[in-house]
Amino acid sequence: MRMPQHPSVTDEYIAQLDADFEAEAERVKAAPDWPETQKRMVTGTYAYRTALDRVEQGWARDEIERELGIRTVFGKLPNPVQVIGNRRLDEEDAS
Repeated sequence: MRMPQHPSVTDEYIAQLDADFEAEAERVKAAPDWPETQKRMVTGTYAYRTALDRVEQGWARDEIERELGIRTVFGKLPNPVQVIGNRRLDEEDAS
């Protein structure tokens, strides 16, 4: 069941979230390798998809922006983010 949209969330804000999601999807497509693809997915497209879900859940704009900021900050860091697997990225294949 969809909750009513919070009054602080405007149609313009939703349109901006949609546009930012699309921009992040393009960044994912342009990633040079799998670790960077994962990083961009988790800190980009997934973060914006979650923000859009929060709109449907009735969250206030400031709550959405706070969570979105936390989710996207790691994407701005220069180091890779390991998302899948239990091995460090810098480990060599021991096989």
